[in-house]
Amino acid sequence: MQAVFMCGGRGTRLARSGGPKSLVQVGGMTLLEGLVSKIGPFHTSTSPPVVVVDRGDELTPRALTSLLPNATIVRQPVPDGVASALLLARPFIDDVAIVTLGDLFLDGRFGDIPQRPSLMFWRGASPDDVARNFGVVVGPDGAAHAVVEKPADSDGLACGIGVYVLTPATISTFRAVRRDPVTGERGITDGIQAAIAAGIRFQLTPFVGFYTNINTRSDLAAAENHLAHPVSG
Repeated sequence: MQAVFMCGGRGTRLARSGGPKSLVQVGGMTLLEGLVSKIGPFHTSTSPPVVVVDRGDELTPRALTSLLPNATIVRQPVPDGVASALLLARPFIDDVAIVTLGDLFLDGRFGDIPQRPSLMFWRGASPDDVARNFGVVVGPDGAAHAVVEKPADSDGLACGIGVYVLTPATISTFRAVRRDPVTGERGITDGIQAAIAAGIRFQLTPFVGFYTNINTRSDLAAAENHLAHPVSG
């Protein structure tokens, strides 16, 4: 299994003076450092980890010299979405990859991670948590039958988080995604939905603990508050 880190976010909504979102500091370390510590141990491939960065980002590659010195760095020419970024990374992914978005804060543990397509979901998430992230429709077979970005009605949906197990064949189905007419992006949720429509079966793997997607200063404050007042279990 290869580790793949998607670090193209610019952090503009965090009102920062500059630098990629993955290098935002939380609890004395960057988001990227925290993700490497949590996701890095799952990397067992003889091929190097893959890190996708914005084309103008020189800070993340510099940070990687000590964090992941052998990483393959893929530059995304324009900010056109995570699904598009994964299509760029696909030639460097050999077999199966655990993919994480670079703007996540995780403090917890995963269930057994399979060597086949899987969606991580937050066990114990509230309906509000589901509405802020993406919902997963779970079929009677226990697999993901659909995904919904920031669902207005989160009743009965599992809370998806930005960690996925993907294969090159799965990523290839993302080409079917139409770009958003406003942003020009291929979103990862749309990519997962396209894969499901193409017949890819996604197993669900639980995450237990604290999770947040760092998009705003309030998200950052929530992560810092968790570190100051951790909840056991």
